Amino acid sequence: MKYANWNVPERGAEIPRALLAAGCTPLLAAILHLRGLSDPAAARSFLRGGAETLTNPLELTGMVDAVQRLTRAVATGEHVAVYGDYDVDGISATAIAMELALVRGAHVRYFIPHRFNQGYGLHKEVATTIAKRGCDLVFLEKYNFSDKKIILFATSGGSGFGNTMRELQPSVPNSVIEEGRIFNYTTRQQIIKWVETL
Repeated sequence: MKYANWNVPERGAEIPRALLAAGCTPLLAAILHLRGLSDPAAARSFLRGGAETLTNPLELTGMVDAVQRLTRAVATGEHVAVYGDYDVDGISATAIAMELALVRGAHVRYFIPHRFNQGYGLHKEVATTIAKRGCDLVFLEKYNFSDKKIILFATSGGSGFGNTMRELQPSVPNSVIEEGRIFNYTTRQQIIKWVETL
């Protein structure tokens, strides 16, 4: 099991009476209290969710560049791979990304690694498989790259590295980021051979 030990923050044993009075069960009130939500109105807003509670996704680091790159891939007929994972949010995010790409007219396929045979994360065997399937651009659903070796590369159709290395470093503690490599006018087979040497 990935999370053998649960670390539950201490916020005091008393469950806020206001949450109980608002109709929360003792268990729900305790969970909300542990999340720092003791006010019934704040708890209700949190539980209802909705568009008004979301932040603007374009404010995420690199999102504007990613949208532009994906838009260019769709416009030029590149083949896109959505790389997800096998947990509930990973499969849901992969399905949403696939639907969005298909609605926009993308040549898209998905790849979800086998939980036991391939494990978690994007690694060279999976990258080779995706390249052999003819994908020009890989869209990662989500990943924690901490404590991993990261090797950046782009093709001539890629967006390059821009500020990737500078912006990536603080978010991936203890990771090794290899010098990026740009392939210009390189065949897919040459890229596959390079990935296999890593």
